[in-house]
Amino acid sequence: MLLLLYVAFALAQWSQLSQNGPALLTTDPNAMPDATSLAPMWCVNSDVYVLTTHLWKFETTTSRWLWQPDSFIPLRTSAAYWTMRNILYLYGGLDANGTVLSDMWSYNPLTRVPTYIGSYLPVSGAAFWIHSQSNRLYVWGGGVQLRAFDVTTNQWSDVAYTGGGPAQTAYGSATIAGNVAYVYNGDKLWSLDLSTFVWKQSMVGITAPPGPSRIYSTLWASPNVMLYGGSAGSQIYSDTWSYASNQWNLLTNNVGPSPRQRFSTCVNVNNSLVLFGGDLSNDLWMYGPKTDLTLLQKLEVGLQSAVLWSFASAILSALLLLCFTLLGIFLCLKSCRNRRNAGMSSTVKLAGRSDDFAQL
Repeated sequence: MLLLLYVAFALAQWSQLSQNGPALLTTDPNAMPDATSLAPMWCVNSDVYVLTTHLWKFETTTSRWLWQPDSFIPLRTSAAYWTMRNILYLYGGLDANGTVLSDMWSYNPLTRVPTYIGSYLPVSGAAFWIHSQSNRLYVWGGGVQLRAFDVTTNQWSDVAYTGGGPAQTAYGSATIAGNVAYVYNGDKLWSLDLSTFVWKQSMVGITAPPGPSRIYSTLWASPNVMLYGGSAGSQIYSDTWSYASNQWNLLTNNVGPSPRQRFSTCVNVNNSLVLFGGDLSNDLWMYGPKTDLTLLQKLEVGLQSAVLWSFASAILSALLLLCFTLLGIFLCLKSCRNRRNAGMSSTVKLAGRSDDFAQL
């Protein structure tokens, strides 16, 4: 099991789904969205939706962009967005004039019908996550404290919490793993138990890795908490980290998308991160298991790490030793059984001769 887990981590890598290039007309067979920064983005099963000057859908099965009929949802950046049971939700953000928005929308990709839900507190650049068990959408920062939207009642409510919590500045990132939400802002990772609503700082005073003062990064869980990219001042990152056992581990550095910030992300049905755009680009990337390799190629890629190879060699040696031991025991038992059968056969023959002598 441990070997499979190590192989799965080694196999996870960046792959480009769509090339960066000029936007093409929606009627073009090779149509693609225009370049953008911090555009709303949703993953629905294995497909991706992005709201730029139009609403676009990327089909991973055909590797093509498809323009969706205009949804009449006002365009924006820096919004909070979620996918709950294949329905797209959108809240707040900034319009073209930099005005902070307060409207909320839902969109059904099957019927292609947008629904205006209402106007609430203005918010932009908030960290946001989903808690499916309670049918709630959460936001933190970017102008508001902890708030939750119940999709069954279409109502927002303030959530009482303790423990302080992350800085409420804009452009932190968030994810959820089980019943615990994680928020990374600046150089600190915080966790929030969604049954007690107590904030805890997972790491105190961390400046590196992955900080310091990093914003515009993204968090996701697969199954560990993962972090990609972002910026700190003039430094723009393209690194990928995993958080486990109260420490960050660097998985890749400058492998995958070019260094960028202000990109959009969502997590698909396979817990793979999908990344679009950033810094006025329009390419599409995914970080997850490589699926277009043969089994032998996967094993070769997965065992490239020296540590993993040593671990695999030790396991293989132990298995071989066990096999040889079992084979030796089997041969020994078989030899003993053959000797016993031979001895019994000799006894029967001798007994038969005794009877013959008695008859004489």
